[in-house]
Amino acid sequence: MAMHSALADPQRVSLLFRSSPFGSLNHAHADQNSFVLYAKGEVLAMDSGVYDFYDSPH
Repeated sequence: MAMHSALADPQRVSLLFRSSPFGSLNHAHADQNSFVLYAKGEVLAMDSGVYDFYDSPH
């Protein structure tokens, strides 16, 4: 899901969210239910980026 305050405005606020009913199986990244919040070209909040091992509880 991606929401933008004004898509054509480079100073927009954007919220990006990833969630899949299939989870993080096989070659998918371990970023299930992660989000990124941008505002005026700056990242305000983002996922940890941590991936410890395959099939971990992370």
